[in-house]
Amino acid sequence: MNRKRMLKLFGIFLTELVFEFHSKFKSFELSDYELCMLYPFIMCSCNVNSFREKEKCNQLRLNYTQALVYVFELHGRDEVFLQELDKLFEIVTVLEANRVQMMSPSQNKK
Repeated sequence: MNRKRMLKLFGIFLTELVFEFHSKFKSFELSDYELCMLYPFIMCSCNVNSFREKEKCNQLRLNYTQALVYVFELHGRDEVFLQELDKLFEIVTVLEANRVQMMSPSQNKK
């Protein structure tokens, strides 16, 4: 999807946020191994209250966190890298909150 279409669908704020996230994410130059561990970590890091088996999701998140930290250590990632990555995920939190708001039934009745 190009920027023009995204602006029409999501507005300026979300579109700019998505492009900012993409740009910053790309700048981390993550290895294939880091990406392979990061994707399931992100999937398990969403709001567990929406899952039926919350305890299993919490355990998965813990396991993926440990594996992700291990892979980062293997690739020599330092504390500064982890802090910058954490800042990046603040954008994901904002995007998720906006997605939930856009998907809420009260918003769709308009």
